[in-house]
Amino acid sequence: MANTTHPADPDSSTQLAANSQGGGLDNDISARKRMEVGLSARRPTANSAPLRPPTTNSFSAARAVLPAFLGVIVLATVFLVAANIWDWYPSWWRAPAIVADPLRTVTAPLANPVQVAGYQMVLSDDFSHADTVFAEGAQVGKWRIEHQPTSSSYLMEVWPNRIVWSLLDETDNEPQRLQASVSVATHTPWGYAGLVNRYLDEENFYLFLVDGQGRYMVQLQQDGALATLQPWTKVDFLNAAGSTNTITIDDDGTVQRFYGNNMLLYETPSRLPAGDAGLVGGSREDGVAEISFDWIQLFDLLVTQ
Repeated sequence: MANTTHPADPDSSTQLAANSQGGGLDNDISARKRMEVGLSARRPTANSAPLRPPTTNSFSAARAVLPAFLGVIVLATVFLVAANIWDWYPSWWRAPAIVADPLRTVTAPLANPVQVAGYQMVLSDDFSHADTVFAEGAQVGKWRIEHQPTSSSYLMEVWPNRIVWSLLDETDNEPQRLQASVSVATHTPWGYAGLVNRYLDEENFYLFLVDGQGRYMVQLQQDGALATLQPWTKVDFLNAAGSTNTITIDDDGTVQRFYGNNMLLYETPSRLPAGDAGLVGGSREDGVAEISFDWIQLFDLLVTQ
């Protein structure tokens, strides 16, 4: 049988050679099929990667607002901190001061005064009525004082390393006895409370204090110099934060005696003349302290004929 040979197609050979160099067998077959239907071996408009529509960000506005909002918060915080440090508060922001200011006095006589151990009651307030002999107010970042007749309490909030007092405006009761019931909030044991006595001005007064850790302290400020007569001292019969303590100053005109829950804590000769008296609240550096007074009573000595 004779062998029949067919001459090679030069165009096909050239094209196949080109295909084998550029893409292999798959590209070769694809090119041949395109040529069989009258198309060019390669599609000149084809892209190596598909085109997609541009992605739009629908949250661009929110992303712009958030930094601006955070910036406003930061600026407001910086302003409040600076105002607290340098007292930059505008005049309309300030509340009326209480410390060292004269307070309202009792406008009506007390009905049926009682007698206690030779004293006659001249003033009593259990904070259950709408009116009180003590003032209310606040100083931003320093203290806040509020009378709450619904809970029969006189509340003090005092910021760290601050002290505030509220005076009776009673200066002619000597000898006298001043007593009150007070508690420091359970969650602020760093707070302290007490009584101020023989108050003449901001440079002359006595402080008789108890704190939330069952301790007491006595201080004297005379001519602007503060002296600690008795440092913080713990005793078993003073209650800790969350429980009430009855505190008493018995001032006979010569000696002042400080009692806690009817137990003598301290006594001192009186180095200052007679003056005003009132309630005290304060806090150490740990945080804001909360103090609640339940009642206060003032007695003067009965004069026997």
